[in-house]
This record gives sequence, structure tokens and C-alpha cells, in this order.
Amino acid sequence: MIQVSDALSFSNQEPSKQIIGTFELFTLRLELLQKHSLSATGAMDSSIQAVIFDVDGTLLDTETLSSEASDVELAKFGAAPIDWDLKRRIIGLPGPVWTDMVIKERNLRPLLTAEDLLVKWEANLDQMCPFVREVCGASVMMNQLKSLPIKLAVATSSRKNNFLHKAFNHHELFCGMEVVVCGDDVEVNYCIYPV
Repeated sequence: MIQVSDALSFSNQEPSKQIIGTFELFTLRLELLQKHSLSATGAMDSSIQAVIFDVDGTLLDTETLSSEASDVELAKFGAAPIDWDLKRRIIGLPGPVWTDMVIKERNLRPLLTAEDLLVKWEANLDQMCPFVREVCGASVMMNQLKSLPIKLAVATSSRKNNFLHKAFNHHELFCGMEVVVCGDDVEVNYCIYPV
């Protein structure tokens, strides 16, 4: 099984600098998948059975919107926006964990609680989700993967409601996913993240 996750992005670069290289990275990953999935006879190697995708920053460019949604709230308290250094540390963490980290980093206790920031962030993001764009090259890669005899799935830390809202205008991108696992699915047990 191959997992396509945030590791596809250039973690040392800001998102605006990642866009140019993302399509090339998707193309490279797809070429590797096709190369390693074909046997010497050209037949499909059955050892690759599925590809699992993260959503945020991998298929959809939600990181920009996510930052805007939190920065709006931080600005109300005169706090600096979330910079890329902090963003790298909180990407993929459950909401209560990353909001607590932001509150601590920006010294906003007792002015703002992690719970309040999370609620306000989700409300802001919910309003912005209809405008989320797909990551450059994602549709091309998905169409090529759909032509292969492998299963496609999503595993995201996003809550199901948030995922559905983000994916709403991207039916073509997600219509072949056999399984979607979200962060608030009852079967998901989070590991404890160090704060």
C-alpha cells in the first residue's frame, strides 16, 4: 500500500513556494507507482492494492484557507498570524491539540481558550470552504490512478462535516474513493501528541 500524504509537499518551504513543484512531484510519484506496479512481463503487480490520500495540502489547497481562518481570530486579540514555523508543527494535529499550541505560542491565555479558537476557526473555515482549490496536478493524478486496478481511499484528520464541505465542489476528484476515514470517525483512536 502506498500512502500519499503531506510528505508530498516541500515541508521546508512556505505553501506559496510549493505550488510550482507539486505537479512535478505528483507526476514523479505516479511514474514510480506505475513502474513498481508492473512486473517484468508488463502485467500489474498485485502487491500494490491501494493508495491512501490525505486531503489537506495533498489533494486540496486548504492550508491557505486554514491559516486565514485562524489569523482572523488571532488578529482580534492583537496576536501575530500563524507563521510557517508554527504551521509545520500543527498540521495534521487534532483541533483541540493545535489550537492549544497556538494559544500557548501567542500567549493568549486567559483572553482566548483553545475551545473558543477551534469553534471560531471552524466557523470561518466553513464559510471559506466553497472557495478551496485543488492542488495543482491532483485531478490528473487521480484520473490516471483510477485507470489502474487499485483501490483509492482518503484518511484525514478533518472532521467528517469539514471534509464534506471541502470536497463538495470537487466531486470528480473524490468520486472513486472506496473509503473515507475522518478524524471524528468513532473507530479512529488518536495517539497522544506531545504538546
